[in-house]
Amino acid sequence: MTSERKELDWHEPSGWPDDAKRDRLIGDWHIYQRKGGHRTSTDDLIAAWYAVHRNPVAQTGRIGSYLDLGCGVGSVLLMVCHKLCPVRAVGVEAQEQSAAMSARAVAELPENDSVLSIVQSDFRDLDDEILSGGFDLITGSPPYFPLNAGVLPNDAQRRACRFEARGGVEAYLTTAAKALSDNGRFYIVHQTTWAERVLAGA
Repeated sequence: MTSERKELDWHEPSGWPDDAKRDRLIGDWHIYQRKGGHRTSTDDLIAAWYAVHRNPVAQTGRIGSYLDLGCGVGSVLLMVCHKLCPVRAVGVEAQEQSAAMSARAVAELPENDSVLSIVQSDFRDLDDEILSGGFDLITGSPPYFPLNAGVLPNDAQRRACRFEARGGVEAYLTTAAKALSDNGRFYIVHQTTWAERVLAGA
């Protein structure tokens, strides 16, 4: 499988959605999300909370490197970075529209001590340049509805964030296993309905 990988410095793409709004996320940090598209949720808050408060690496010092798989509009990535100030943080998002919105949010951040970047790519295709050295912290909030589990939304962004169009939790777990440092931790949020899949994949 091959796909294009682009590190994004934000510029308004020709397909920038008309219903994208700038919303306060935490402190003076903001995200962009669509009124009729995928929006940040309790799942994102839970993933970020566990990554910050249940992470022994974070309790002993500053996180060196942090990776958010399938970062969407950047809500988990930004909440974790706001609290932990990792030296380096990378959000990876395959969908062009969501990647553009998260890149814009990162570009508009107030000055901080972290180096944040957004990579538009299918995270299954990440190369050694991105994964080098391993990540001390990885998060993921994957879609958790199989394609046959309900009515697929017409909106492409909402569909990709809710349904396993590019694969499910197993892909997140496989990539995290490759990308973790020796003492790194991976935090993921998923429905208990499919807990056996999560445990088998882990």
